[in-house]
Amino acid sequence: MAFRVGRTSEDLKRELTDIIRYVKDPRVSSILTIIKVELSNDLSHCKVYISSLEGMEKAKEAAKGLNNANGFIKHEVNSRIKMRRIPNTAQASQKSSTAWTSATTTRKVRKKNKPSGKKEGQPMSEMIDTAAAVRLLQGMEDVAILCHKSPDGDTLGCGFALLYALQKLGKRAVVLCKDPLPDRYAYLGEGTHTEPPFVPKAVVAVDTASDALLGEPLQLYADRVDLCIDHHPSNTGYAKRLLLRPTAAAACELMTDLLTELSGLDERMADCLYTGLVTDTGCFKHPSVTVDTHRIAQQLLLAGAQMQKIHRMYDSMTKGKAALTAYVLEHLRYELDGRCALVVLPRDVINLHQVTDDQLEGISSLPRQIEGVLVGVTLRQYKSCKGYKLSVRTDGIIDASAICARLGGGGHRGAAGCNVEGTPVEQVYQQILHSVQQQLDAQG
Repeated sequence: MAFRVGRTSEDLKRELTDIIRYVKDPRVSSILTIIKVELSNDLSHCKVYISSLEGMEKAKEAAKGLNNANGFIKHEVNSRIKMRRIPNTAQASQKSSTAWTSATTTRKVRKKNKPSGKKEGQPMSEMIDTAAAVRLLQGMEDVAILCHKSPDGDTLGCGFALLYALQKLGKRAVVLCKDPLPDRYAYLGEGTHTEPPFVPKAVVAVDTASDALLGEPLQLYADRVDLCIDHHPSNTGYAKRLLLRPTAAAACELMTDLLTELSGLDERMADCLYTGLVTDTGCFKHPSVTVDTHRIAQQLLLAGAQMQKIHRMYDSMTKGKAALTAYVLEHLRYELDGRCALVVLPRDVINLHQVTDDQLEGISSLPRQIEGVLVGVTLRQYKSCKGYKLSVRTDGIIDASAICARLGGGGHRGAAGCNVEGTPVEQVYQQILHSVQQQLDAQG
């Protein structure tokens, strides 16, 4: 029952996040965020937590606007996920929140959700702004900075930039990650650790939407995270406090604003933060890129970021990756009248070309680059050969996060992913293809 509730909550969260964009009440602003959807075990009651970057009072006003749009919301929810009973809206007393009640769905689920560090009944993250995050960090000592497993440039860029900022303030800090620092990012710092050299008094997670992404052995910090700095709309609210900017193309965007206020930027921080921008935006090509992304890039370059060096790092590839790129293009399968391109990367093929997982960044974007393709999908087999990591890329019009959410994943509108374990590859292929078909049909 628990995983049915979790999956239904994710379905509702995904659809409501999109639906509120079409609510015309002026009290419901574009920077409103749905943090979490809670369902009772019998699926009869539902509470939706919302927050506004403009503060709690604006969130309360938004709740009134959503209640006023109850009929529209009920109609949209029913048309999208076929509810037996349609949610009604009602205000809740918890800060920055409102609630929808009486929600039930008939959808079957395929995969159990991974456990969260949050215990039943434990409150969600307190949403804070940049100024509050600065004050919080100023009061911290002996800080453990957590990056997600299989680290990319954004989580590492955030982690090391924050490390240098805290050290500049005379504080002890360390970057922790389940996996070692990839060679291509060696210029960011001396490396990551799996165990801190001191007993942490404070814990900060960066670019990590769920505590499940920390992996072992960092999972022991799951219920000790004092602050999470993130840009993923799917953030589960596992930290005590959350600095979230879902409109940011990379977590390094809000980290730049944060560190500008906390310590000021130096060249090392600028290199780290610019690396995160470049890698998480596909060198500023992804649909998530905004004017703010370019503004922050300019700020980092003026602070001394080595643009040419970082772009060269992003563009360069080993001979093995070049061979694997050729394999991907040769083995693409076109489905759904050519609107979807998929490729399967077996582990033996990856190993044959001696390509490490950190060198696979960019491979996932190849299927979507073909003319006429709306959705590109890469199925990469785990090192254990017991499952697949699925990466979905779109132009941002088709919702990649909605496609992955049906398989227990999430992400952004233009780039999302999920993991499927213990299922034959052809079955995984058909599952993701079916989800793509559903999304294409839903969006016309």
